[in-house]
Amino acid sequence: MFLNYIYALGGSRVALANIPTRTILLVNAPKKNPQAAIYAHAQWDLAEACSRHKKLSMSIYQENNNLVSLTTRQFLQRLVRAAKRIIVLTLLALPAVVGAPLSYGLRTIIPKVEDMMWSYLLWAIEKSGPTFIKLAQWASTREDLFPAALTNRLVKLQDNTRPHGWKHTSKLLKAALGDWEKFLHIEEQRPIGSGCIAQVYKGTLKSPQKIMPAPGSGEEEEELKAGDENKEEKGLKKVEAGTHVAVKVLHPNIRDNVEADMDIMKSFASFIELFPKLKYLSFRDTILEFEKVLIDQMDLSHEGTNLCRLTENFEDDQDIFFPQPIQNMVSENVLVETFIHGIPVLNFINAEEKVKKELCDLGADAIYRMCFLHNFLHGDLHPGNILVIDREQTTTTAAGRMVDWAKEHLGRSKRRYALAFLDAGMVVELSYQDHLNMVKVLGAFIMRQGHRAGELMADFSKSRDTTDLEGFCAGIQDIVQRSVDEEFFSEMGQYTSDIFALACRHHVKLESKFIATSLAVKVMEGIVIHLNPDIDMVSKGIPPLLKSQIKYGLYKEVLQLKEIYKDLLGSAEKELANNVPQS
Repeated sequence: MFLNYIYALGGSRVALANIPTRTILLVNAPKKNPQAAIYAHAQWDLAEACSRHKKLSMSIYQENNNLVSLTTRQFLQRLVRAAKRIIVLTLLALPAVVGAPLSYGLRTIIPKVEDMMWSYLLWAIEKSGPTFIKLAQWASTREDLFPAALTNRLVKLQDNTRPHGWKHTSKLLKAALGDWEKFLHIEEQRPIGSGCIAQVYKGTLKSPQKIMPAPGSGEEEEELKAGDENKEEKGLKKVEAGTHVAVKVLHPNIRDNVEADMDIMKSFASFIELFPKLKYLSFRDTILEFEKVLIDQMDLSHEGTNLCRLTENFEDDQDIFFPQPIQNMVSENVLVETFIHGIPVLNFINAEEKVKKELCDLGADAIYRMCFLHNFLHGDLHPGNILVIDREQTTTTAAGRMVDWAKEHLGRSKRRYALAFLDAGMVVELSYQDHLNMVKVLGAFIMRQGHRAGELMADFSKSRDTTDLEGFCAGIQDIVQRSVDEEFFSEMGQYTSDIFALACRHHVKLESKFIATSLAVKVMEGIVIHLNPDIDMVSKGIPPLLKSQIKYGLYKEVLQLKEIYKDLLGSAEKELANNVPQS
């Protein structure tokens, strides 16, 4: 956002201050255009709207109708905050930049020097705050992109960041829940886990509570209707006294740091996009998407809503579970949810091949269903957020009761293990048109129609100044041709990098949401491949992709895909027979 400020000083962009949400902005436009009134629900929406107006003269009317003028002082305060943040980040990075070559050269003489350097790097990332911890968590899952020496150490940041003190926790609990000790007991003042946004305590309910209903379900504050007994048994409605819960509390002072980081990153992205070839990677749009989901993640009520939706999406699945938020215990700074007893997924790295294959199948199936069928994708699936539930060991815990319900009401699963996904503060959801476009593009890739995929990507591009469309399409076709022996999804990391390079070369501006979805899928892909390098990812992607194509009426594509992958249809075969017109 800082380039917007800088442009404003030169008279070409609107200078934006730290504008509160739910404001009315009146921009004094030229006489030829009427005065523009923009209702902003969030700061980034307002910023994007303002950036389209070139006049500096403007005023803001808050909802109480008090006139508030943007001042140079507000702009300078934000500029100074970013400058301070840059200094802090530079001081943190400098020892690593200088020390890394030295430690590498001395590692054979003084082995401890290298360990000290890695320890400092992890400490510096933690001190840098949630933005950089998130990036490190993603990097830890990409052994195909980064050396094992780096990824093995970054794993420590997945669920073991520096915690804050109990005093801050107690203050937020009282502000959010009132006299919380009457209905909630926290076993220890030491957290059981600490992430980059919040930390988690284990607690116990002292009285029966209700589960927070999914948005729009119509179940708020209503009694169970006849026929809803199954939902009560599963735990979507009530939890008894004595139930274990996870109490999630936001870290202090993270919002200011994240806002400053985003300002810096957006300014850097805007600078990068001044170079003609690099602007087609949509750096700034992608950072805006990242900013939106990161800011949402700093409001724990968003995570509560996301968990409800994910639970509803997998309601009929007996192998995938999510924590369930407790009604009236969800706020911006505090989230109380059912506690899932499970085993971290990385504990199974050295398990039997049969076990690893089962877990890979579950993970791949879940991610593709989120992506293709639900259009509601968990965007933070690093290994620290995935637990394995062992049906042969879990019987009395809250998670065990959910699994027991699944056995009784959905038929006993053939699988010994189930997966639980935690920390759903970050999700990726596309508009109807964007999701349709993504289904078309990925369908073309899997059908090995590279030229068609290239045409679709160019058609969906916001930019219309492609210099060599045929060259771009030919490049995509070459990528697909190279992938025939491996299947597209099996080497998606390398292919995605190749596509980015083609986009730069031929001036095709990629859609930021498509990139965000691809990155989320790549993270889960990294975990799956870590467990089983030989997994055939495409066999899991075909059935949900086919069902998504049916939903959008893409019957021609469905029949083509069916012909290519007859042996991979699985559960989609019946739906194909019932819904797709035969040629």
